[in-house]
Amino acid sequence: MIYTKRLPVVIEGDVSLYQLEKELRHGNQQHQWSYRFSKNRQDDITELVGKESDRFTRRLVANVTSTLKNLDSIDTLFFTGGGANLINQKILNTTFTNAVIVKDTEVANVNGFYKYGLSQQAQEKEGE
Repeated sequence: MIYTKRLPVVIEGDVSLYQLEKELRHGNQQHQWSYRFSKNRQDDITELVGKESDRFTRRLVANVTSTLKNLDSIDTLFFTGGGANLINQKILNTTFTNAVIVKDTEVANVNGFYKYGLSQQAQEKEGE
């Protein structure tokens, strides 16, 4: 996860990458993040996460626009995977009016490949 590389450098103290990722996943719905070092110390990292989210989203937008040269011919851009949970949707939607962050992003790819496999299997059976 992109955040677990940069945030531990900025947070002062001994940071567990597992704990940091757990906190990022949990806080995403409320757009408020904190990191608990111990029962006695919990730091608000909302501002840091927000800055990293903005940076990540801008880099993602730049990569998509430079890679996909014919964006006008694409009806919908689907964003999926665990990293999609941390995209700044305002920045994304400013550039791509056709962007959709799919539901259950972390398992959406697996579900999609499973459904694709089932459809391929059904087509093979029809061809027999």
